[in-house]
Amino acid sequence: QRGAQISVGSRARETSASATSALPSSSDRVALEGRVETLEGDMAEVRQQSIMLSAAMRQVRDHAADALDDRVAAAVSEVHRRLAGSLAAVRGRVQGMRAVARGGRSLETTAVAAESSCSDGEWSDGG
Repeated sequence: QRGAQISVGSRARETSASATSALPSSSDRVALEGRVETLEGDMAEVRQQSIMLSAAMRQVRDHAADALDDRVAAAVSEVHRRLAGSLAAVRGRVQGMRAVARGGRSLETTAVAAESSCSDGEWSDGG
């Protein structure tokens, strides 16, 4: 038992000795405080840069959305223009067929007249 008491006593002394050596000296404490202050300043700078990066990304996203809207509008306009041209040609052919069926003008003359009566996809009644 005596051997066990000695080892317990020596452990207690080692623990108290290591606890006192673990406490930083005043110069170490000042250096540590300086490092903490530097890190806090760096974190504030990182936070500010993150805010600026976030704002820049929002602007890029908004501009990309606007550009996409413009491209979609241009594509829809192009499809509308192409369809209007095709519809004008079909309408001219139909009118030509009606005229031929009535015994009137030739098919080609009626188709040309029908196509010229169409402006910007709007139909005018050629008769």
